[in-house]
Amino acid sequence: MQIEKNARKLELCSSGMETFSIPVDLVSLLETSEIEYREMSVPARQYIYRQGDRGDRIFILKSGYVEIMALMSAGQETIIDLLGPSALCGEGAAFDGAPRLTSARAIADCTLLHFGTSDVWQLLGQNSPLVISLINAISLKQRMLLKRLTQITQLPPEKRVLHLLVQISSNTADGSVNVSHEKLAHLIGLTRVTVTRSIGKLEKRGVLIRRDGKIFLSRDVSDPDFDD
Repeated sequence: MQIEKNARKLELCSSGMETFSIPVDLVSLLETSEIEYREMSVPARQYIYRQGDRGDRIFILKSGYVEIMALMSAGQETIIDLLGPSALCGEGAAFDGAPRLTSARAIADCTLLHFGTSDVWQLLGQNSPLVISLINAISLKQRMLLKRLTQITQLPPEKRVLHLLVQISSNTADGSVNVSHEKLAHLIGLTRVTVTRSIGKLEKRGVLIRRDGKIFLSRDVSDPDFDD
């Protein structure tokens, strides 16, 4: 169990693919809890659930990567979040019983653990470490989404790109970002061309460097020169 836990931490810290990370190992907490859960494998590009579906299952990602998407009124799908190991998804519709507002699709082959909300309700009031961690994780997700929404509505494109890169790189041990320009564009409401241009400008200013297909920030975002 400890070897698997360390492997999940290494995968999470080295990927540079998720928009935020959960500070606790939800997989281990679920596996050692009283909750009955099931394990499922999903190949790359396959959906875990779709927007409009109903279901009472909550999913925790054991390995691999998942993108959370929403279908817009014009018919195109836009990416809302990129999730890595120990992240959870599907909890909103599972708890309130309404149709799912988003779809979840595997970016790479992944393994998920899923369980019903009825088991969670039974553990409420028992000071369960899993339930406490789930509540904290849901709160973190809402906080990060609100932060990104604020950036989209208030910041110019170049700063949107920079703040997103900082957010993703903070989840990795080497400070790298390994997300395509197209996915970055979806996450902050820009076009791929605008993201590419912004990254080019930031590189010229010495804010970041590109190496081995990844992006590395070379300066602290708190540097006042970012406002040049």
